[in-house]
Amino acid sequence: MPVFFDAETSGLFEEDDPKGAPDIYCVCAYDSALKTLRRFYEPTGGAMPPNRVEEAARYLLNCGQLVVGFNSAAYDLRLIAHHCKSNDLKQSLAELAFDHTDVLVSFWSRTGYPSSLQSFASGMECGAKLMDGKDAITAWQNNELETVLEYCDGDCKLLA
Repeated sequence: MPVFFDAETSGLFEEDDPKGAPDIYCVCAYDSALKTLRRFYEPTGGAMPPNRVEEAARYLLNCGQLVVGFNSAAYDLRLIAHHCKSNDLKQSLAELAFDHTDVLVSFWSRTGYPSSLQSFASGMECGAKLMDGKDAITAWQNNELETVLEYCDGDCKLLA
């Protein structure tokens, strides 16, 4: 059974942004076989240091199950790889980007247009997102870590 994951960050990843890549605040994963959640984050708040990002990367790479995300090939996995120091991890994450299931890419390639996770959840009547990404940034910066972690957990469960 799949592992569903999501990352919360300080903003969008723009190639030409002079500030560079956004920080990663947390990576959450829901193991649908074990019905357990894993959280990777810096307990004092702020950005995840590279060693924590690499811990999350190793989990996704070694969970032994299909990995599923939403906009994860173009965003989450790319950003996780960007923050890893290990070139081997970067290469393995690039391979995972091809081997995992990105629900957005699957939908877009079949229909010819993108959608949002909230649209999927509403259309399937399986719940609602707790907030949006901009709210998560503000909440994290206000040290409301548990609120953002619950939001990230919730997105993983919506994907499941």
